[in-house]
Amino acid sequence: FAVSCAVALLAASCGLAAPPSGEALLKTDLLAVFAHPDDETGVAPLIAHYALGEGKVVVPVYCTRGEGGANMVGRQSGVALGILREAELRDCLQRLGVRQWFFLERQDFAYTEDLKATLERWDAEATLERLVRLVRALRPEVVVTMNPAPTPGQHGHHQAAGWLAVEAFDAAADPRRFPDQLSLEGLTVWRPRKLYVGGMGPMATIVVTTNTLPDGRTPALVAGEALANHRSQGFGGMAGSAWLRRPQFLELVKSVVPFVAGETNLFRG
Repeated sequence: FAVSCAVALLAASCGLAAPPSGEALLKTDLLAVFAHPDDETGVAPLIAHYALGEGKVVVPVYCTRGEGGANMVGRQSGVALGILREAELRDCLQRLGVRQWFFLERQDFAYTEDLKATLERWDAEATLERLVRLVRALRPEVVVTMNPAPTPGQHGHHQAAGWLAVEAFDAAADPRRFPDQLSLEGLTVWRPRKLYVGGMGPMATIVVTTNTLPDGRTPALVAGEALANHRSQGFGGMAGSAWLRRPQFLELVKSVVPFVAGETNLFRG
């Protein structure tokens, strides 16, 4: 305590803002919920746009460490591969302007397109409790996640990440859900303002990510350089990828502010 007070006094005497602590250290603008490391690929330009271009605090949450994936750079598999993929993810997210990220510690098991099988294997209620704890601790304004719809080719783990995020949007605001977090852990209920899933529909938000960042680069360029760190998954050639320059499409599916068609900013309203 004495050390933290001394730091704050020194910062004040030098005309500097004291570093955030406590709840302020965790306050999040945009929470993104994914299944595996590298799932941020679809919204990497969006992350760079908000984190580096607008100074937003962006925090990704991953259900697994990707230990069930392939490895194109070494012999690691299983838990060892998860360690490698986390290291790749760290380098990727730091380039995107992300300071912290979290894992729900679920198993990345064999490929499936079955949401029910995934949630059973992950223990849906226990996993939801972990995600709700993060929502209540981080207090995001906006949540972005994967599309939970069972479309052909949609990984069951991706569907589960979306399902969990949609459920957590309401559960985190309900004092009847996981009350021990409130009575024993010092958290309070929290209601995010808006929740988006990947996709294009009537309430789609289209975010252009070819704007210039303060350092002269574009979010699309930053995204390519960042994603190239996922070399174990074959992403080494991502830098400069033309498709990253396309606008980002997200569908607003839950909101406590009025729905408006034709949004261009996730934080509108």
